[in-house]
Amino acid sequence: MFVTNKLDWKTYESITKHIYETLGKQPATPYYP
Repeated sequence: MFVTNKLDWKTYESITKHIYETLGKQPATPYYP
């Protein structure tokens, strides 16, 4: 997934952080859906 005008970076970062927390704080690895 490439961040474009569709997603503001802060929104993307927030979603990614939420995913990490949901998964139980996985290692800091870039998440690509």
